[in-house]
Amino acid sequence: MTWLLFGIANVGLYVFTEKYFALQSLIGLLGTAMMDFVIVGMIVFLKAKKKALDDEFSCSAYVGTNRDSQSDLGALSRVEQSQ
Repeated sequence: MTWLLFGIANVGLYVFTEKYFALQSLIGLLGTAMMDFVIVGMIVFLKAKKKALDDEFSCSAYVGTNRDSQSDLGALSRVEQSQ
């Protein structure tokens, strides 16, 4: 959240200074704003990727546990039937 606000502030400051073609304004304000937005984008992307991986592993572990439990119950019932 902070990086996003810093990026917005840098763009606002660039507009406020009204030096649109000065190299110092372009690099100093718009360059840092772009870096701030890239940081925010990376954070959002990595959090989404981590959440997807966490969901995938938790679901596969749950499905695997249920499948094993059902197999164990099936094997147990076959043993009971044979006796």
